[in-house]
Amino acid sequence: MLTERSIAIASSLLALAVAAVSATATRAQTALEPTSIPPIERSLTILRPEAYLRSNYSKRLDDLLEQINLGLVKGWLTPGQADELKRWHGDVAKEVELLRLAGGGIVRREDVDQLERHVNGLAYIVTRQINANARTAGTGKPPY
Repeated sequence: MLTERSIAIASSLLALAVAAVSATATRAQTALEPTSIPPIERSLTILRPEAYLRSNYSKRLDDLLEQINLGLVKGWLTPGQADELKRWHGDVAKEVELLRLAGGGIVRREDVDQLERHVNGLAYIVTRQINANARTAGTGKPPY
């Protein structure tokens, strides 16, 4: 929730930004030939902090599942490795949905770090196993 102090700080920052733009425009106008400068619209948009916590975890997880399936088709992953990675993927996908439900449709700030570690950890292991198997399988340069 925004306090009066945070609104006052935001207003002060906006005033400083407007003053800096005005000063720059004045210097530019005197240095060059006269031009007209469009008026600056003054407005303040207050965003809810939750707006910053909307990462597209579903898209990231879909992309990882696509990598796992491609790795299996190309022979960069064994069926056992692919099954293990798909189980891990399913666990992380369930976690995302549970955290979204608990947060009213978004992932709460206190859960973001943990979820990022889990998604990034899965991505790291998928890439590492695909690269290791591509090297040893003699399929040429690793894909990632």
